[in-house]
Amino acid sequence: MLIFHYLLSFMVFSSNGQVEPDCPLKSICLGHSTNRVSQSQGDSVSSILQDAYEQFCGCRYIEDNIVIRTGSGLVDISQPLVEANFSFLYYVIEISGYLELNNIPSIERLSLPRLRLIRGRNLRSGRYSLLVSGRIETLYMPRLTEISRGDVLLGSSSLNSYLCNTRSINWTDIAPFPVSGHQFSGTDGCSDIVSFNCNCNNSRCFRDGQNIHCCHPECVAGCSGYDNSQCFACKNVLNVGACQERCPNQFIINPFTRTFIPNPEFKLEAQPLCVSSCPDMLFQVDTQCVKNCPSNYMPVANNGTMRCVLCNDTCPKKCTGGVFDYNNPGKLTGCTVITTDLRILSVPVNVNLSILNDLKDIREIRGSLDISGFNKETFPYLSNLKTVGNDSSQVLSQSCNGSSDSIQFSIIIANTDLVSIDLSSLEAVINGGIQLENNPSLCYLGNLSYYLANASSSSCVLDNHKRSIDECVELNMTCHPQCSSASGWCWGPNDTQCVTCTNFNFNRQCVPDCHDFNAHGIHLFNHNASNTCLPCHSFCNGSCAGEGPANCSSCNTDFFVNLSAGIGKLCLESCVGDTYLPDDRTSGECLPCFDGCTLGYGCAGPRKTFNDSNGCIACDTILLDRNEEQMECQRNVTCPSGYYREQLLEDRGIFLTGTVLCHSCHELCATCSGPSVSDCVLCSFIRGTNGSCVYQCDPDTENTGSSQCFITTIDSTLLYTLASTSVTSTNVTLISTIVRSPSTSVTTTITVKLSCDYILNNNAGDNLIDIIKLVILVTIVGISSNGDDGTKMSICVPFGFFITSMPTLFCSKKN
Repeated sequence: MLIFHYLLSFMVFSSNGQVEPDCPLKSICLGHSTNRVSQSQGDSVSSILQDAYEQFCGCRYIEDNIVIRTGSGLVDISQPLVEANFSFLYYVIEISGYLELNNIPSIERLSLPRLRLIRGRNLRSGRYSLLVSGRIETLYMPRLTEISRGDVLLGSSSLNSYLCNTRSINWTDIAPFPVSGHQFSGTDGCSDIVSFNCNCNNSRCFRDGQNIHCCHPECVAGCSGYDNSQCFACKNVLNVGACQERCPNQFIINPFTRTFIPNPEFKLEAQPLCVSSCPDMLFQVDTQCVKNCPSNYMPVANNGTMRCVLCNDTCPKKCTGGVFDYNNPGKLTGCTVITTDLRILSVPVNVNLSILNDLKDIREIRGSLDISGFNKETFPYLSNLKTVGNDSSQVLSQSCNGSSDSIQFSIIIANTDLVSIDLSSLEAVINGGIQLENNPSLCYLGNLSYYLANASSSSCVLDNHKRSIDECVELNMTCHPQCSSASGWCWGPNDTQCVTCTNFNFNRQCVPDCHDFNAHGIHLFNHNASNTCLPCHSFCNGSCAGEGPANCSSCNTDFFVNLSAGIGKLCLESCVGDTYLPDDRTSGECLPCFDGCTLGYGCAGPRKTFNDSNGCIACDTILLDRNEEQMECQRNVTCPSGYYREQLLEDRGIFLTGTVLCHSCHELCATCSGPSVSDCVLCSFIRGTNGSCVYQCDPDTENTGSSQCFITTIDSTLLYTLASTSVTSTNVTLISTIVRSPSTSVTTTITVKLSCDYILNNNAGDNLIDIIKLVILVTIVGISSNGDDGTKMSICVPFGFFITSMPTLFCSKKN
């Protein structure tokens, strides 16, 4: 039996017997591809599986394919395998391409226990997204619920005794097209799919008791509930546990200032995930993570992240130079870096000069540039050359004017018929000097000494290196007025051929002004400290007030947002961020979402509610009316006056865990802590004599104060009740209580000194009532009863106050 001990030592076995490898989890991994490695490699079954283990162990989402293919000629092909040999497939959830397990040796069970979806974006032989063959007794994929594209091929006629459990799988429900393998229905080994008629426009559904409901539109492969957080897999991208159409945008519009600001929730899109940074082996291009850099981009490492950077005109391509071969056109086509010297000699008779256009992409010559004996008047073919002589070992050594001394020269222009040579992009001559001699017709030649990186480099510039300035002026061969030097210090007559500019520079063009200037069809708005003009954004149609697409005076895009007064328009390719386009338009102004919608998630329209076709995509806090119907979204997580707060600890219908619901207080409550009238903190109308909120005071027995009701008639029987027991002598009782005004928070202590003899000897209680009237009697808030003789006294407090401490009042017998 073939078991890899180096693998098994790092494995654990789960409770259901599946093998769980001990390897670090990885979100996205590159699989097999014709552009990379087409399958796991090895000269034996064990080495092939080891290669696959190293590539896929811990991977959850596979970009492209998984191909495990063995052959009959392998030395260990006859040795049986165990489930642990394929443990590297344990964590795989999705495969964007196809899965091929071909000619697998004898094994009781081969498991992909978490595989949910095969998208089939690449197909085996242009047809199959799942191809399995070999001596596999059980193919265990209990969670596979969808193959989005492609057919299924299982086994062959000679191996029908294997893969038996696959006959019980309802493949027609998993795969959308007729498949090439078994198509039997049954229950043994079935996946957890739903095979009833959904009537959900080709999407999946779920059962809730006896009811069938469609999954969220962003779900694929099924779901466990209504919400986009309950999908088995995502149609587009997964962000923080929920399937969404796209990842959060890089910028959002501040609804208060109407300006473009960074989105704190921004994520990169690495299909099918939204991520904070691109996984290993993927390159960042703008807001995307991709397998390969697109055309005209090159990969560059930046702070540990591989990015695709837009090339300046052409991406680097290295070539060997030497003497330019007029008889071998195309040899240097597309070359940007010449790793040796480059020599251009005289043009043979009957040769079309267009062959020299092969030089137009060259940006760097690491050796020397030698243009000797060139027999034509113009040489515009190296106008994009930036540096020469980067590699000192490749720089040519020659004598100057027949001298016996040998000097290194990076640029040699000698013995030519040239009138002009255009090296207008030149930035530096790194090593070596310059040799200029015997160019009697040459007028347009930049000051090559200006570009010497090493001022001490030896140069050889003879008197006959070019025509005199006076002769050039007579021939009207002068520099453009925007060039900073006189004739002879430029590469040609145009404002794009200056060595330096008199005023400002933009894209190698010397311009008189940067403010609202149109250069090559691009408007400029200002300049930096080096007098380089700054262009308006490409989305702007005409002038602008600053950088970026949010400062345009008008747009050349189909969509825009009107920003604050004086700022201008934000030009957009589509309505993104917290904006929407009204249903009756196909282009035009993007309108702001309701300012209660969650920032960065946008909306489908102007409505204030959540989860409808014309409102917020997401809400942090939701106001509900007294019927528990939505009123509007709120951006803060505190509820306004008249509502009480509930934060959900679990999903409730369309509302997700963590959502704050603001429920309406009872109509008698101005503020509250719960739903009933007993939860009122402040009253909507007035507070009754029992402390509860009421609509109005009782007109028969109560008067209305500023915030509460008070009693108008005092019944002496309420003040006290005489006990039947006679009392001969009593203590003096001090009646004292503390009351506080709710409107002013003023605290008052009311004290009445009474004698029990006095109380008991005045049966009618008239004098007692007079004494109590010393404090303004308005409300009886309670009766305290405590005393051996059963005497009862009332607590009376003045209008506008309520009791904060309850005294004990009683008359007691004196022994």
